Order: sequence, then C-alpha cells, then structure tokens
Amino acid sequence: MPGSPALVDALAGAHEPSRRVLGAIGTAVGQAVDALGALGARETASTIDIVCLRNQQHYTAHAGSFAAWGAPQVNVGEGNYLPELVARYALAQPSLAGRNTRVREVRSHVGAPDPGVLTIVVADGSAGLTERAPLALMQGAPELHRAMERFADGEDVALPENLEELGVLEPQLWFELARLNRVSSKLVDSDASLGVGRYVALWEVA
Repeated sequence: MPGSPALVDALAGAHEPSRRVLGAIGTAVGQAVDALGALGARETASTIDIVCLRNQQHYTAHAGSFAAWGAPQVNVGEGNYLPELVARYALAQPSLAGRNTRVREVRSHVGAPDPGVLTIVVADGSAGLTERAPLALMQGAPELHRAMERFADGEDVALPENLEELGVLEPQLWFELARLNRVSSKLVDSDASLGVGRYVALWEVA
C-alpha cells in the first residue's frame, strides 16, 4: 500500500483518487483477513504486521497524530512515522470495523512474512510521474510506473536497479518484495494523479 498522507480524509477529502485508493486498501485487507480465517488461522487472521521505513524526515514526536501534516484532529493511537500512521489510519476505516484488526509489530524490513498473519508493506513508487509531481516529470518514470503495476500484479518483471534515479525515493522495500516467492498476486488498484506511484496489491507468498 502507499504511504501517502492524501489518504487521510482530513488532508485530502475532496481528492477522489485518494478516496478510491483508501477504499481499495480496505477491500484488500478484508479479503486477506477472510482468506486467512478460511485457511484455519482464525486466531491470527486479524493480526497485522506493518513493514515500513522509519526515516527521520517522516518522524513526528506526537505519537499517533497527523498534527505535523496539518490534521491535529486525526489520531490513530500509536506510531511516530508517517508510513506507519497512514497504515494504521487505513486499518481504522469503517469498512474494516467488523474485522477487529490488531497490529502486532512494526518493522523496517520485509524479511520472512509470518504465514499466519497479514503483512502490510508501505512503499511508494516514483515521485516523478507528472509535471506537478514532487520531483517534477522525470525521464523514464512513467514507464517505470507501468512496470511496477505489472510487477505488483504478478507479472515476471525485473525491477531496474536504478529505482532511485527514476524517482523512487525509498527503493529498499521494493527490492525486498522482489525477492519474495509469490504464490499469487493481484493489483487491486493504482494511481498516479498526484505525481507519485501508488499501488494496492494483494499477494500470497510461500
């Protein structure tokens, strides 16, 4: 899932693509929790691990709060880094109210995901997809966006080693995702309307 603060209603409530992406995250999480329950992992089906980078530029001293990004009224209870806050916000949306999801741990590397719990990885694509993007339009970035959509959807796509040069500000988690042994994968939604690649995908890994 993306780590975009625009997913927060109070920050970009009128931005329809962000509302759609948030809804897609809810759909994907709901499907994953239900699938884990059906496979017999009922005790852990609603347990969530969050994987996200915790870099200083995303830090806030106000735990759980979006005050540093302009929404002091929004508080998700825990977390001091924007990607984690956005993930917790997405898990708190009304469509997931009956799932009783619980965050077990937050870590900085994908590692070997626990097969009995849902692991949410927060990673953004290129920030150079349009003229108004954070990095402006970068050569090769639109092509990378399409490749990342195909990658997220399960196609055999090799991610280029120069992701950072193509506008992916924090490429580490993408390379970790590429090393996973996928059983199935589906791109649920993607968006580039704010100039940053945002992807919602549902993967099952061995």
